Amino acid sequence: MATMAAASMTQDNGFLEGLQSSNQLKYLCLRGISRITELPASIGGLSNLRILDLHSCHNLERLTASITSLQMLTHLDVSECYLPEGMPRGVILLTELQVLKGFVIGGSTGNYNCRVTELARLDKLKKLSVYIGSKVIVIEDELIELENIKGLRVLKITWAVSLSKKERVHQTYDSTSLLTSLSLPLNLEKLDLRCFPGEKIPDWLSPSKLLRLKRLYFTGGMLNTFGGKKHVRGVEWIQVRLKFLNDLSVQWIQVLDILDV
Repeated sequence: MATMAAASMTQDNGFLEGLQSSNQLKYLCLRGISRITELPASIGGLSNLRILDLHSCHNLERLTASITSLQMLTHLDVSECYLPEGMPRGVILLTELQVLKGFVIGGSTGNYNCRVTELARLDKLKKLSVYIGSKVIVIEDELIELENIKGLRVLKITWAVSLSKKERVHQTYDSTSLLTSLSLPLNLEKLDLRCFPGEKIPDWLSPSKLLRLKRLYFTGGMLNTFGGKKHVRGVEWIQVRLKFLNDLSVQWIQVLDILDV
C-alpha cells in the first residue's frame, strides 16, 4: 500500500471520502488546496497516519473530532488556516505528537475547542506554533499553561496583524493583559514572535527565565524599545533576528548590552 498521498487541485471534497480504505497511509499532504472546507470523519480511520499536512488550506473551516483517533500521528500542520476557531478536544490522545502547527489560543468558549492545558499532557511535543486572533477569548491563566509543556523546544506565537499607530486606540482586545499573563517553558531553545503587540520586551522574556534560549526572532509588530537593562551572566542567545519592526528605535550596541551577549 502507498505510504504517501499528495494533492494539488480538486473541484470538491469528494476525493477525501476514498481515504477510508487507505489504512496503511502514513503521510497525507493536502497543502494549499483552497477548496477543502472540512475533513470527513472517516479520516479518523487512518490508523497508521504519521503526518497530516493542511498548511494554507485557506477555506478549511473546522477540523473533525475524529482526528483525535490518529494515535500514530507525529506531525499535524494547520498553519495559515485562518478560519478554524480551534482544534477539537481530545488532542491529548495523540500521545506520539511531536510537531503541532496552527494551534488557536482562545477562540469560542464551546466544548469543541482544545485548550492549552491539554497540550501539557503531550510528553513528546517539541515544536508548537500558535495563533492569537484579534477577537480572541482567552480563559483566565490559559497562556500561563504554556510553561507546563515541559518537552517544548521550539515555539512560534503569531498575533493578529498589528494595527497602525492611528488604529491602535481602537483595538478589539486588551493586548496588555494578554502579554502579562503569559509564561514560557524553561527548556525553550527557539522563540519566534510574529506581529508582537507589545511596545517593549515583557518580563516573561527575561534571560534569567529562559536559560536555554538560543534563538529569538521578532518579525513585525509594535516593539519600539527593549526597556531596561538586564544583567544576566552565563546566558548566551546565539541568534537574535529583528525584522519589519517599523517602530523600533535602538542602537545595535544597546541590543547587545541589554541581552548581555
